[in-house]
Amino acid sequence: VSVSSIGGIVNKLSSLSEGGAGGIVGTNLENGLIEKCFVSGSSGNTIQGKIGVGGIAGINYGTIQNMTDGVDPIVGAYNGKEASSTISNSYAGTIVGVNYGKIYGIKSEGKINTRRCENDVEGAGATNIGGIAGYNGVDGVIESCLFEGMRCVGDTNVGGIVGFNEGTIKNCMTGRRLRKPSNTEIL
Repeated sequence: VSVSSIGGIVNKLSSLSEGGAGGIVGTNLENGLIEKCFVSGSSGNTIQGKIGVGGIAGINYGTIQNMTDGVDPIVGAYNGKEASSTISNSYAGTIVGVNYGKIYGIKSEGKINTRRCENDVEGAGATNIGGIAGYNGVDGVIESCLFEGMRCVGDTNVGGIVGFNEGTIKNCMTGRRLRKPSNTEIL
């Protein structure tokens, strides 16, 4: 299934209530539990939005757990070219865009194909992009997860597990080679 949201403002966490898009739910509330779900990606199935974009949930306050097979969503623009300028999004991950809850026991083989911003202006396009979550908040916990996806492409704050972390990450790993675009620097 294709899911998209035009709400929210890129990079403004305060606008999350207006945005958020997920393959299963837009927002998983504090008492919400998502487990043993299957999300499949193909060229016709994408999850897109400006902010808070995830293969399972756009925003997670609850618990997402025990998914080790069949989690391979396509988040962002399918077959996006790194130098194109057609989409800007932030806080995107193959499991959740923004995590304030708990994510446990997930194996993701998804793809994040966010396209780079216009004229390679850093920070104006795809930011806070992660293999599991785009942003892990102060109370967020990501544990025993594996990102083995094909690609994780963005402009700033890009990580194999999380793009921007303020919470707890335990016993997680990436199983693929990560690389930076040729027109960027690692500082």
